[in-house]
Amino acid sequence: MPDEVYLSGGEPTTLRGITDIVSLIGSQVPINMTSNLGKSFNLDVWKREVSPEAIDCVTFSFHPTQQSWEDYSSKLKRFVRIYGGHKAGAELVMHPNQIEHEQPIRDLADELDLRTINIDIYHMQPAKFPARPGDIADRCPNENPELAKLARHAPADTSPHYCSAGVNRLNIDPIGNAYTCMSAIDRSRMFGKHSLPHYKPIGNVFDPWFRMQDEPVLC
Repeated sequence: MPDEVYLSGGEPTTLRGITDIVSLIGSQVPINMTSNLGKSFNLDVWKREVSPEAIDCVTFSFHPTQQSWEDYSSKLKRFVRIYGGHKAGAELVMHPNQIEHEQPIRDLADELDLRTINIDIYHMQPAKFPARPGDIADRCPNENPELAKLARHAPADTSPHYCSAGVNRLNIDPIGNAYTCMSAIDRSRMFGKHSLPHYKPIGNVFDPWFRMQDEPVLC
């Protein structure tokens, strides 16, 4: 039995029967989730079908391109009235066009006594494509930590290392295929049978013989 189950995405509330999934799993294992709190998150349905006991914490990401601050904040306040601030968190990526929302989201977190608040740095992707055949493309992200307070810094050591993700945690897609991490899901779908071994699914959780990895893999 896992210690917790974390639902993320894409947007998990677009899954058919998401409230049944949360209620069923949440009755056995604490449910954590990330959501954009958009139109697919129907609070009337959640209030009716999902008890507070089924939820550990739901972190709500604010995306100004998808909804207004007024819609996001009012909906978050309603979620807290139903489930409590200790069951909710707020999240914002410090994109240059979103900096103006940092203080409002911090103030809202204090007002609602939210359990967590994530202010994430923005990674710029220059995507410098090669000018001629044989040239090397530069896709390394550039960090601008000044855009965020208490920013998360990338480790100085970027050499390959052994990752224990498949040993102590899994990422599971909607049909039950289990992967070591979210990057593995993306790369497995992108490259298919040509994926590197540690990007391929390690099994399907619905198979009776499924088990997690015994040893870390080189990543």
